[in-house]
Amino acid sequence: MEQFILEEDEFELFKSTAKLIVNKKEIDTEVHLTTKRISLIIIRTVFWVKKTEIENHEINSVKIYNELPQVKQNNNVVDIYFKDSERRLKFATKKEAKLFVSEALKFLTGKSKFARVVDKAKEVIKDVDETLNIDTVGIAKKAATFSAKKAGKAIGSALTKKVIGSNKETMKIGGGVFKKRETKTLALTPDEQVNAVRNLKTLFNEGAITEEEFTKKKKEIMEL
Repeated sequence: MEQFILEEDEFELFKSTAKLIVNKKEIDTEVHLTTKRISLIIIRTVFWVKKTEIENHEINSVKIYNELPQVKQNNNVVDIYFKDSERRLKFATKKEAKLFVSEALKFLTGKSKFARVVDKAKEVIKDVDETLNIDTVGIAKKAATFSAKKAGKAIGSALTKKVIGSNKETMKIGGGVFKKRETKTLALTPDEQVNAVRNLKTLFNEGAITEEEFTKKKKEIMEL
């Protein structure tokens, strides 16, 4: 009976059981993914006696197409395309199949699934930019800046109201509005002045208001 033994410089990345599908027949199989190979320990029963056969496929024998290893998952079934053959494995669960594919692709490409998705997105963006002659990333940055300004206005509109009497006065900051009430004497405490200026500074740093608006409103606050 053949045994699976790791070499000294070999490390196991994944181990599980599956069914090897051959001519619509399902054969019990142990699946080992290592840093050197994909090994399938095929278990057959002949006259009530179990016999094992080990198939070793060099890890670099997996076909590559468009920089992507040809290890494909469909539910709990995985198809592996080697340079000289193909193997179909049926795992017990979709989760097991997904884990095998994830580990195989991660090792073969040197990248996680997230990194591969990012690379793919970059390729798509590049194709779109070249086809339509636009700058998608630049447009996205402008949209983000616009959103920051809108957020600044919302912050401005949510500034705390100060009440000191009965008459009302409205002051705009960063596109937002807050109201204060005044009597004959209007006054902000030193702490309130500092907080108001800090809020203005935050809006200015985020690009929600211009330097001119910042200077003007700062003077108004300090003169209260």
